[in-house]
Amino acid sequence: MSLLRGRFISAGSALALLLLGNPAQATVLATHNTLAEWQTGTTVNGTIDFSSLGLAPGTWSTLYMNVTGLTISGVNFVGIDAIGGYYLLPINPTGAQSFGTGTVLRGPVYQPSGSYIRVTLPASTAFAVDLATLGPDSQSFRVWLDGVDIGGPAISSNAWPNPRFWGVHTDTPFTQVRIVLNSGNSTTTQSQIDNIRYGTYQAVQETPEITSMLYMGCGIALLWLTRRRRLARA
Repeated sequence: MSLLRGRFISAGSALALLLLGNPAQATVLATHNTLAEWQTGTTVNGTIDFSSLGLAPGTWSTLYMNVTGLTISGVNFVGIDAIGGYYLLPINPTGAQSFGTGTVLRGPVYQPSGSYIRVTLPASTAFAVDLATLGPDSQSFRVWLDGVDIGGPAISSNAWPNPRFWGVHTDTPFTQVRIVLNSGNSTTTQSQIDNIRYGTYQAVQETPEITSMLYMGCGIALLWLTRRRRLARA
């Protein structure tokens, strides 16, 4: 008996270690192309538009070329290039470099092996961002959550001067988003991100239609009348 019990304990311990070593990955429930769609069912816990940096039009801030990057309101941003270097530039662009959203974060130059902006945030099941590229515009992105590519088609950005909204809802909380520049010129193309939003998603419960409820009520009433007639005949 004690030997059998010991085996059960060992098996349970092994399972616990396996679960600890392989935490649940966020499963994408839906992606969204408009803010209104994304907001449905979302409780927004934070919004970062980089205006707090106080940059005047046409100016830029500190160039963050280290692993610590930039942190605003508890959310950390790091630009990482394909060879392990760091580049992140807060800038308030004007003219042909501006997509009309004010101050943005500009990431490292595109490389086929992957250059990206990493966003580390409080545990969330909802995330959204405005995307754009320069040199040239209309390039694409991929998004990873907690180190895993979410898959699906690449996210195409818009032609200047229109930023591309993109949002996601998941079933499991995540704490890290990797915004990967997926196409472009390896000497000139850079990503720009703005209007970071994150929060909690709760699926909206559908209310039964009135017609369906009426049908159900009629069905119950019919069953009651049928039963009553049978009892009366008995």
